Amino acid sequence: MAKLFAEKVGKTEFKASNGWLEKFRIRHNIVFNILSGEGASADCQGAEEFKLKIPEHTKEYKPQDIFNADETGLLYRALPNKSLVEKHNKSSGKKYGKERVSILLAASATEEKLKPLVIGNALKPRCFKNIRPENLPVIWRANKSAWMVSQIFEEWLKLMNKKFFHKTERF
Repeated sequence: MAKLFAEKVGKTEFKASNGWLEKFRIRHNIVFNILSGEGASADCQGAEEFKLKIPEHTKEYKPQDIFNADETGLLYRALPNKSLVEKHNKSSGKKYGKERVSILLAASATEEKLKPLVIGNALKPRCFKNIRPENLPVIWRANKSAWMVSQIFEEWLKLMNKKFFHKTERF
């Protein structure tokens, strides 16, 4: 923007940089900080050890029969959890929006992607007014909290088992 303003006032040899902003930030002790959150809780060493065991556990299976699935939450009304704050001030954020969907993604070792499982808190949300959930490019399920629960996971596993049973039945 500074370069654009310089051109508008006829300064053709102006070179923009982040120097002024960076010096201002340092001079006023402003840092980019996480407003709230958990500390690092992943067991990286345990993950590395497990990765070494995977070939042993999967040696009897074809790569197209090996799948990885993972679930994540999408907080679609959440605010950013980082901001520029003065270093000496305690950084604290506001409560995050709780509106969420849970998503289960799965893919095979040969990069075959399965239809995502999306869990919302309404069986037929208003945004699906003229849409049938079974016509979506995802598998839509719902419960009050929009969290993965054993009943939904079991249903998904049975659906996948049925899909792969029919796939192998043809050969």
